[in-house]
Amino acid sequence: MAKVSKQNSKLLQALLFFGAPIIILAIALGIIATPSLFVHPAHNFVFSSCPDYSCTNYFSVDASGAITEATSSRSYPYGSTAQLYLYNVTTDSYSPISVEQANAISLSSSSASPDGYSVGRSNSSGGFLFFDSGSTSSWVVKKGSFEKPITLSNGPDYATSITILGWEL
Repeated sequence: MAKVSKQNSKLLQALLFFGAPIIILAIALGIIATPSLFVHPAHNFVFSSCPDYSCTNYFSVDASGAITEATSSRSYPYGSTAQLYLYNVTTDSYSPISVEQANAISLSSSSASPDGYSVGRSNSSGGFLFFDSGSTSSWVVKKGSFEKPITLSNGPDYATSITILGWEL
């Protein structure tokens, strides 16, 4: 009987040695991933993107939700053209649209969607598990303390200028 107890004791020690870190890692990943599971906005939004430091045009939205395009007063020889996009919250993707298409959408110029979500930057430094000394700045859809990362640009983050113009009603 004593041999069985020693074997069981060694088995228990091995389970604790390997199992405890796995359980702690699973809990940490659950805490990190859970907040994005609760972010489900119901309204799409329109944004403009300038893929450079300066664009030859810009877009603005008035209180009634109408989008207008204007020429920038800055004249840089390398200036790019800003583009309008419609972000689809269901597919987590965006597609280019014209000013006419944007104005055909009933927009709210509020910074928050009708269901209380907003879009902004989330600055986070490296994780505690991997000790990354760098930092990242990404776009997120958020409501309260819950946020979900989204992609709004294919260009370099330091040069691309994004402006959220309005939420679809």
